[in-house]
Amino acid sequence: MKILIGVNHADYANLADLANAQKQTWASVNDEDVQIIWATGKNSWKFFTALDARFFSVLGKPYLGSFAKPFMDFLGFATPKKPPKYAFNASERSLKAKCLSTKMLSTRKNLAVLNYFLNETIADFYLQVNSSSYVNITTLKNFLKRYSGDDEFASGELIRDPIQNNPPVITGAGRLLSRFAARKIMENFKMLKHNTVEDLVMGRVINELQIKTLEVPMKHINSSDSVEKINEIEGLEHYIFWCKSGIKHLNDAQIMKDLHMKLQSK
Repeated sequence: MKILIGVNHADYANLADLANAQKQTWASVNDEDVQIIWATGKNSWKFFTALDARFFSVLGKPYLGSFAKPFMDFLGFATPKKPPKYAFNASERSLKAKCLSTKMLSTRKNLAVLNYFLNETIADFYLQVNSSSYVNITTLKNFLKRYSGDDEFASGELIRDPIQNNPPVITGAGRLLSRFAARKIMENFKMLKHNTVEDLVMGRVINELQIKTLEVPMKHINSSDSVEKINEIEGLEHYIFWCKSGIKHLNDAQIMKDLHMKLQSK
C-alpha cells in the first residue's frame, strides 16, 4: 500500500511557518510507503490573486465568489482544455503547477497534482490536505488496510452544497481518493466548472460521476487548549486534524506542534 499526501499550499498567503511546522511534525515521518509533497501554483499575478481573495473574504460565502467568474472567463482560465503542466523538485518535495492559483482557481493546481499522482507515482491512494492539516499517518494506514487502489471511492468530511437540493460534497482538506477514483476524475476533468472554490468544484464532479463517497470527519482544533482536551480514543481514531485558529492562521503552527507532542506521548 502506497500513499501520496499532497499539501495544497495557499499561494495567496504567507504560510511558510505552517509548512515548516508540518515538516517538523507529522511530515517528518520516514516511511517508504508514504510520499509527502507541497503543491503551489503561479503567484506572479498579485493583483488578480488579491482581487479573487477579496471577493471570497468580503462576501463571506465561497459560492458567492462566482462574481469573479467574468474575470476568469476574460483571462481564459475558466475552461482549461487540458490539465496544467507542472515542475517537481524532489529535494524540496515541492510541485509547482504552471497555472494561476487563487482561492477560485485552485482546482487547476490540484489537477496538476492528480496528474503527477497517476503518471509519476505508483501510489494507491491520494490524500489532499492543506496548510493547517495534521495527518496521523499510522491511523491513516490502518484505515486504508480494508481498501485497495482499485476500489472506486472518495472519502472525507462532508459539507453542505449551497445550491438547494444538491447532495453534500467532500471538502478539499482531507479528501482521500483511490487511484481508480482519481483516474476517473482525470478522464472527465472537462466536467469541472472553475467558477467557485475547489471543495465545491471537485465535490460536485465526484457526485456527478457517482463515485462512492465515504464520510470520514476531521477533528477540528482551534487552540492549544483544545489540544489538551483530546482524549486517547480521539487521538487514535482520527487520521486528519484541522489545526485552524482563525482566518489569519496566527496560531496554527503552535497548535500543530502541541498536537504532535500530545499524540507522540500516547
